Amino acid sequence: MASTVLIDKGMALNRLARFEDGHLTAVLVEPNLPGPAPAMAGDQYGAKIVRVDHTLDAVFLTLAGGDDVFARLTADWSGMSDGASVTVRVETEARRDKRARVRLVSAGVAANLKDHDTDDHDTAFLQSALALLTPDCEIIITNGIGKAALGRHADLIGKASGADPVGALINPRAFLDHGFGEALDAALNPVVMLPGGGRLTIEETQALVAIDVDTHLAHHASRHGLRLSVNRAALAMLRHQIVLRRLSGQIAVDFLRVDKPKRQAFRDAVATALGDLPGLSRPHWTDSGLFICSRTRTGPSLQEALTETASGVITGRRLRPAVAAALAMADLEDHLRAAPNGFFQLAVPSAINTFIERHTPWLDQVAALYTQRFALTIQENPEARHVCTQIR
Repeated sequence: MASTVLIDKGMALNRLARFEDGHLTAVLVEPNLPGPAPAMAGDQYGAKIVRVDHTLDAVFLTLAGGDDVFARLTADWSGMSDGASVTVRVETEARRDKRARVRLVSAGVAANLKDHDTDDHDTAFLQSALALLTPDCEIIITNGIGKAALGRHADLIGKASGADPVGALINPRAFLDHGFGEALDAALNPVVMLPGGGRLTIEETQALVAIDVDTHLAHHASRHGLRLSVNRAALAMLRHQIVLRRLSGQIAVDFLRVDKPKRQAFRDAVATALGDLPGLSRPHWTDSGLFICSRTRTGPSLQEALTETASGVITGRRLRPAVAAALAMADLEDHLRAAPNGFFQLAVPSAINTFIERHTPWLDQVAALYTQRFALTIQENPEARHVCTQIR
């Protein structure tokens, strides 16, 4: 299977994406914009201990960005004292009346990266890259910043992954060539079309992840054959979607009901297909035919990391403003890299245009990379594809 890892440590956005035979299988999108941003679940930061409070069984810390957070006092924190510098991962985001909760990052690659004097942003970026790199994948770096970030720790990364990132191909327009924007849209779309006409509908809620399988436009000579063929197509897609969207917690899948003679064989196929997923536990079937399992939560799902609830829209979600602005900037830079004469026109919503204008240093940096001029036009349509401000 052909594997390609795209790496872009940009001025506005960090992007890491893995494609298997042209299909997106893993993705990280992380805004890298001026100004403070709230600590989000799954993010990793450098922090300094303000005080260790044995009475409250808590450790109070300040992140490098200035956020005040806390952690439960456990054995991991033994020997830590006030003023110590540590690396932490956010477990629970801050609420109106509570600080964000963090935990100490375990020893291993993270600790080694920290020892090599890399900055906190570099550490998170490199750790994400490590999760995608394998010795046999093609690594495409889209800018010099990404190459430099990997090059600074080439020995460590090569040792941990078996890959050789410094010798990777550099292709300035790799994200455009792979249709990254469209692939990201599809990864956030609750409806996934299946080969043969069936479809999956994936709904993430606070309590669980509900996945429905239906025939939609699929056809077959017999009703039983139709259900079985759609179920098999759904099963092949299901594993891919769980990994890509980083689905976790309780997952309930409503497959189409299979006739009794073939039911056990299909359930065995489900067990085989999903049995080796990391963190999967307690798989079982209910009397009504629902397949239910649990998967250990190690961070936010892709939807949680990129989107927020849209006010006034029932179950509607839209991209977080920082993500939307960063995607617009990254798309702008991709088009600049791809434009044969260095000039193009890109329409962006007025809100994103205002954001870009407020950060003229970023525009100056981008403009300095090219010899020709570029222009921005404004349109009021908030659903323009290239900025992806609305998930439908």
